Amino acid sequence: MVISGNLELVLEAFDSAVKLSSARRAQLRQPLNSAEAATERAAKITQQLLAFAQRSTFTTETVRVTDLLAVSEGFLRRAAGEAIEVAFAGASDLWHCRVDPVQLEAAILNLVVNARDAMPRGGKLCFESANVSVGATSSEIERGVLAGDYVHIKVSDTGQGMTPEVIDRVFEPFFTTKEVGKGSGLGLSQVYGFVKQSDGHILIDSTPGEGTAVTLYLRRTASDDAPAAADARPDAAPGGNKTVLIVDYNTEVREVMAIIVDSLGYDVLTAGDAAGALELIRSQHGIDLLVSDIVMSGGVNGFELAQQARALRPDLPVLLMSAYPAGSVERCNFPILHKPYRREQLAMHIRAALDEVVLA
Repeated sequence: MVISGNLELVLEAFDSAVKLSSARRAQLRQPLNSAEAATERAAKITQQLLAFAQRSTFTTETVRVTDLLAVSEGFLRRAAGEAIEVAFAGASDLWHCRVDPVQLEAAILNLVVNARDAMPRGGKLCFESANVSVGATSSEIERGVLAGDYVHIKVSDTGQGMTPEVIDRVFEPFFTTKEVGKGSGLGLSQVYGFVKQSDGHILIDSTPGEGTAVTLYLRRTASDDAPAAADARPDAAPGGNKTVLIVDYNTEVREVMAIIVDSLGYDVLTAGDAAGALELIRSQHGIDLLVSDIVMSGGVNGFELAQQARALRPDLPVLLMSAYPAGSVERCNFPILHKPYRREQLAMHIRAALDEVVLA
């Protein structure tokens, strides 16, 4: 967050202040672009590790799995490559599931990439989907799948296959059978974390020389109601003379956030913990928005701070931030901005909180 925030500020200043030829500007800007890309990769790896540890924050919604698979078919075929025959087979009336659709797409894409890499000379990749009810006598019960109704998504290939020893470790973070530089070993661990955090199950079957099949069991949601339409996103323009109180225990994060929020046109106050924030709320009645990290030092987390702030100021808008919510999100009624974020995302969420608009 510190690196990405400061890079955005430097790039903005560079583009507006440096008077150079276009060729020289591009040459000098390249190291900054490389640093920004590396920061984004680091953020992605962090999110993948949190997914494996089942500690990441997913934005769940009711998903029409049939529609998601239909929309994804084109880019999955492209990801597989021209040398691989791709076949889709499945029901057209799959049940709805309560999952993060972006994470589900990423999980399926990871399976496709692994299958493609297991078939360097080409082969066949099959997608199968169905509604499945797992009962007490079902064979899946013996393999750890709990009884219930699931959408079953199976991705199978005719590739190299894996030995039992490899299968035993295949979901470990950083474990990979690929050559150095060919993979991080986070793909299947991310899939595992996503499925487990979504209250689902994952099974893998493989035979050396014959191929691999990975099956996801996504629990059916209690309601098959259609997802609600997303509200229109608010204008992220600066808010004039509005005052924003930023609370974060990390001094560097707090400082770069203050600079960014100030650049958006807001007045800024900062605090390093809940005690300092509450003191400012008591003494300064002109605070228009509380922006706080969830995980903080001092014994009071951001969720508890928001509740105490609302006790003092029932009308005070609150925006919480986190990449590692430590269990608070499940019972949180406040909007959350997930770290790391871009300047425009922060601007949009601040504007939405002030306007009491819910972002999808």
